[in-house]
Amino acid sequence: MDLLKQAREKLIHLLPQQAIREASIQISARGLTPEEAIGQPGRTDYPIMNGKEVMIEADCAGALGQAFTDAPAAYKGSLAEVLEMPLEKVGDRALFVATLNAVLRKQQLAEKTVHCKNNEPEQCSQSLMCWLKDKLDADSKIGLIGLQPAMLEGLSKTFGPANILASDLNPNTIGKDKWGVTIWDGHHANDQLIDAADFILVTGSAIVNGSFNGLHRLLLEKNKAFAAFGNTISGVASLLSIPHVCFYGR
Repeated sequence: MDLLKQAREKLIHLLPQQAIREASIQISARGLTPEEAIGQPGRTDYPIMNGKEVMIEADCAGALGQAFTDAPAAYKGSLAEVLEMPLEKVGDRALFVATLNAVLRKQQLAEKTVHCKNNEPEQCSQSLMCWLKDKLDADSKIGLIGLQPAMLEGLSKTFGPANILASDLNPNTIGKDKWGVTIWDGHHANDQLIDAADFILVTGSAIVNGSFNGLHRLLLEKNKAFAAFGNTISGVASLLSIPHVCFYGR
């Protein structure tokens, strides 16, 4: 089953039906400007800085949840209405993920539901390198599915470009050399990347476009160590016990 639909079922069972029905639980969502979403990070190669993705933010009684998407939509309505969405369209999936993050944050069932800002993405990369060095041997092969520039730069400098495999869906980055690492085509090469890597980092925003489902299945089938990263997947990871790293999310 689709992981988002699994998460929805768990959320419905977790929340009292009265809480779902109450008119006072209203969800509003809107797209954020790059500065609202990530502040001024000091580098301009993050996807959100060049218009490839937008962060939407949902508000549940003052608790905030966010999700990266390339299909943003504004929304205002009830939690019950969001829970009834079919989750087939990317825009609906993004809205659901942001809402899930906000609701779980309100219920104190998830953390890191809001993106870090300013210098924190760089600090996150540094913390991730320390975390990985504690977990892995120095010659481990590490896969990065979904280009996060600060992470890829840190991985290349820390473990050496020969030990790093990376893929992305953006046609403007596929085939390019980044810090000595050639970016593979994420539409076709992720199976090969997962086979070759000892540990895989997967962008949590893949939960919105649906590609995380197949990646998650492959990772489990191949018994690969992995972690999803970023704030978008915080709620789903919390509900479904998916390994997750997000050091500076709020």
